[in-house]
Amino acid sequence: MKEMKKLHDRDCFMHIDWKTMSTTERYHVLESQIFLTEKKDGLIKGRHFANGNPQRQWMDLEQVSSPTIITESTMITTIIEARENRDFATCDIWNAFIQTEVEKQDKDGHRTIMKI
Repeated sequence: MKEMKKLHDRDCFMHIDWKTMSTTERYHVLESQIFLTEKKDGLIKGRHFANGNPQRQWMDLEQVSSPTIITESTMITTIIEARENRDFATCDIWNAFIQTEVEKQDKDGHRTIMKI
């Protein structure tokens, strides 16, 4: 599967032996989910993500929420730019979160661990 290969090629994950984890780390392990969809052309597309909801119990909202743009804001801005005859473009950065550097430990010394 392409998605998992991308994660592997970017060294996004490393194996951690369950026995070496502290009780706190075991409690805070994030689950990951993969959704597979068959496209009209028969191609299978996968989406892999971490279920971050449990993090909200022990982390600040600012640390666990991902800033995303509101669709209405994009549409309104696009309409204004078109009305003013401005040039504009949008883009999608594939695997943007995977390309983001993550600290190995937080300020309290805890690691972010995801179960795949």
